[in-house]
Amino acid sequence: MANFEVDGLRFINVPPADLAERFPEIQDFRLSNYSRLIDRPPEQIEHFVGRLTVEFWSDPNLAVGKVARSAQRRFNPRVVMALDDQTDEIAGYTYMAGNVSSKIEKLLRKLHTPDKIATYSGNRERKFKMERSMFYAWGNEYVTDGRAGLPTVLAAINIGNYPEFIRGTWFPWDEEEELKGNLNVWGYRREGEPEDLEGDKGFGEGSDPTHQEIWKSRTLATVRENILAIAGARTAIDQAKRSLGH
Repeated sequence: MANFEVDGLRFINVPPADLAERFPEIQDFRLSNYSRLIDRPPEQIEHFVGRLTVEFWSDPNLAVGKVARSAQRRFNPRVVMALDDQTDEIAGYTYMAGNVSSKIEKLLRKLHTPDKIATYSGNRERKFKMERSMFYAWGNEYVTDGRAGLPTVLAAINIGNYPEFIRGTWFPWDEEEELKGNLNVWGYRREGEPEDLEGDKGFGEGSDPTHQEIWKSRTLATVRENILAIAGARTAIDQAKRSLGH
């Protein structure tokens, strides 16, 4: 399994709130990851990483309308994390959650409709979508120490927390070239035009402009099929799953 460096790792599959006590370590790990992958000054990377708080980590709904898009509801957040079996140090993780949004609420807020009315209308639309399984498995991020194949293994396990017939979605930043490359292999495709953002939306005041893209899969089942088609992936995923909970 030369392309999948999972030896010496054990894996856990838990709600993010269960890892709140490790949040300072998680933030250090994120800073190392993004410093490696994003070509921006250190202070901008620190701003980007610092947008996440332990409250937002533990409950992603708290970030909605703040550092995350408005008119959404997130549920069943899950973190699949790889830990060094000897030292317990973090080697990588994926963070995902169920996500349902409301186009009506977003439109009403643009029209400066009173919050009570916009929220009520949005809740009705989201309830309608949930009852018909019209929601997504939202990929927040994956973070690793650079081990080959680890993002794929982590993603494969995490999508198993959600119904296979729903669609998956990610919102990669312009700078996240590695993520976009993996999404393409896994079967996600960019939809629509990127949302242009002033740099201070992600990387701090005075930073260069950026944008976020929307990537979606046909279903999670197609993502799993694409991942299992990668040479060596099935064996690596099975090895990781055997360690879950140990």
